[in-house]
Amino acid sequence: MVDENLENFQEIHGWLVGLGFPRDHREFRNLLSSGNDRFPTRNTSNVSTEAGKTKYAAADTGPTLSDATLTVLSSKNNAQVEVRFRDLYPTGLTGLAYNQQASDVDYLTATVSFSYTIYDFANVGSSTTSVTTS
Repeated sequence: MVDENLENFQEIHGWLVGLGFPRDHREFRNLLSSGNDRFPTRNTSNVSTEAGKTKYAAADTGPTLSDATLTVLSSKNNAQVEVRFRDLYPTGLTGLAYNQQASDVDYLTATVSFSYTIYDFANVGSSTTSVTTS
């Protein structure tokens, strides 16, 4: 469901535009720089000191990916299993269907598609996970 100010829709839309930079490459740079507030510890100044990175490594693209958790509920709405996705990014977003002729309140909905690198299953309240690759 899309909130009344379209904030969640605009967030995903901006993420997609930044990944695809359809107008020019500044949109990708803006996506990377917008991650500074969401990922404050990520910067390129420590590239040469981090293990496994070289001095002239490619720029950190951390803000382009995210992690997500899907919680599977029981029939009594109790959390049973968590599916933890890593390196998630959007690949598609449907449009919004406006209808002025609706007789009742119709909430706007959109569907977003994601791709990811790997996911893990975890029982709620447990520290153990079973790894499954995509």
